[in-house]
Amino acid sequence: MAKSTSVPPKNKVQTTSKFNSIQGLGVAAIILILATWFTFQHGIKNKFVDWDDLKYTTENGCIQALTKESFKSIFAGECKIIMGNYHPLTILSLALNYKSAKFNPEAYHKTNLYLHIANILLLLLITWRLTKSTWAAGLCAGFFALHPVHVESVIWAAERKDVLYTFFMFGAWWAWLLLQKSSFQLRTIVVSILFIAACLSKGMAVIFPALLLFTEGFLLSPTEKGRFSAIAWFNNWINKWKETKSQRLVEWGVYILIALIFGYVAIHAQDSQGGIREYPQYNALDRIVLAFYAFMHYLYKMIAPFELSAIYPYPLQENGWMPTKFYILALIGFITFMGTLISLRFTSWIALAIGGYLIIILPVLQLLPVGETIASDRYFYVSCIPLFMVIARWWPAPSKAPLKILSSIIAVAILGGWAYISYEQVKVWNYDLSLFSHVIEVEPTASQAYNNVGIFHQKAKKPDVALPYYEEAVRLNPKYARAYSNMGACYYDKKDYKYSIVIYKKAIIADPTFADAWYNIGNSYYMIGLYSLAEKKYSRAIELNKAYYGAYYNRAVCKGIQGRHAEALVDYKIAAKGGNPQAQQALKNSGISWTDAPSVKLPNKGM
Repeated sequence: MAKSTSVPPKNKVQTTSKFNSIQGLGVAAIILILATWFTFQHGIKNKFVDWDDLKYTTENGCIQALTKESFKSIFAGECKIIMGNYHPLTILSLALNYKSAKFNPEAYHKTNLYLHIANILLLLLITWRLTKSTWAAGLCAGFFALHPVHVESVIWAAERKDVLYTFFMFGAWWAWLLLQKSSFQLRTIVVSILFIAACLSKGMAVIFPALLLFTEGFLLSPTEKGRFSAIAWFNNWINKWKETKSQRLVEWGVYILIALIFGYVAIHAQDSQGGIREYPQYNALDRIVLAFYAFMHYLYKMIAPFELSAIYPYPLQENGWMPTKFYILALIGFITFMGTLISLRFTSWIALAIGGYLIIILPVLQLLPVGETIASDRYFYVSCIPLFMVIARWWPAPSKAPLKILSSIIAVAILGGWAYISYEQVKVWNYDLSLFSHVIEVEPTASQAYNNVGIFHQKAKKPDVALPYYEEAVRLNPKYARAYSNMGACYYDKKDYKYSIVIYKKAIIADPTFADAWYNIGNSYYMIGLYSLAEKKYSRAIELNKAYYGAYYNRAVCKGIQGRHAEALVDYKIAAKGGNPQAQQALKNSGISWTDAPSVKLPNKGM
């Protein structure tokens, strides 16, 4: 009897183990919150940067009211597509920031940071649920919390969509794990609601089914030692599906249908505002090389997060060839991909890490070119999860063994190093000049960065300082219509209106559909007294952008000067109804209402 009483009751051991695990998660959560706050909090004082931030905030009338009408507009009206994205929940979150803080950048940055912390805590719970290891959960969440590549998603106000869609998607992921033993109907409904919320925050959320596929592979991967059989692993997976075949088909069918619908919406939203680009200088082989390069770029930056840039430009070609580094990194990427397939003979974990990363990053490997960069740090915010989770799963937990003590020290050192690099990278995003000067330093062929530095100096009333940056931008990219247009604006500011017309014509030749160039050249013709010609240029700008209310106002002025007052009044009213303050003031001074102004019929492309 004495011997048996020395053995603790079974249920007491389990309760204590669970309690200790919860304690450990609580400690890990506190450490992660403090470490994340210390690393990123000085970014709360950063300014808005003139790179999407203004178009989402100070220049975005869609966030300046929270009414029934504005709510409808954000979901299904004029405000449904902003910057080539259909993400109404993101716009609503920015509207809430505006309601509480107007255009104080601190509120927007602070919300981003809070969402990032929430995502960290959700990932902590998810990883613990999958591994049953507090160490693995804390390490995976720590990698995610402090990695320098994530600075862009957290600190850039315009990337509210990134941290917000991740919050809802992690919520859906956690619910899917938590409700595994519940009815599949309840699980499908709850998860689908959160998944739809994620898609309404950013189209990238359509990768959620791929994340669940990775999760199932993770749960079914063998952990015992011995010869690994990939066939047995896949058979185990198939058998798991057969157990609840009809239920799983329905559940996964719902998730895939949601992904397809919002994938279609995302592509057409981008296309409707010119987000999907054509790069005819790259042939089919070049595109494959660029895809493998981008695939490897993120893996390289994960290991060596140095020389991070807000812009990683497409490579300049010389005699049809890209710089050597693109071919070398693409070759390494191809070898990595093939090595991953070969590894299935021995283990499932490498395939899960690399394969999971690949299927999540695949939509943004620029096989369908979107934007002006070959890679973007923000695309690694979620695609890193399979890599971090598998690494954390196999990283030795602390113990008295010397090698395990050493591995724990290495893990802490890595996290500390990443936190320091992130801390410094946050400073880069302080304001326009610091951000784009850094881009030029890291990526000297980034024409967009030169253009943006030029804009900064031009806004500071220093056209002579801005001009060399615009000149370098068009040298690097001779078809850069916006840079030509900005250069023309410099000569306009210098009152050299005739030469500004010469430059604006270059912008129009580079891109005949660029409405701003037509508007600007109209301003120059107006300043030299050619009102009829100026009117024609404003009309062309309006043809290209039906909501160009500044062009309506300027055209009204030209019509008035030419004595066509009735026609001018129509344009004044359209401009005033569209929110143009000059038109509104002009009509107020004359005691004229603009409520009867004709509605502008905006094109409905792709939605």
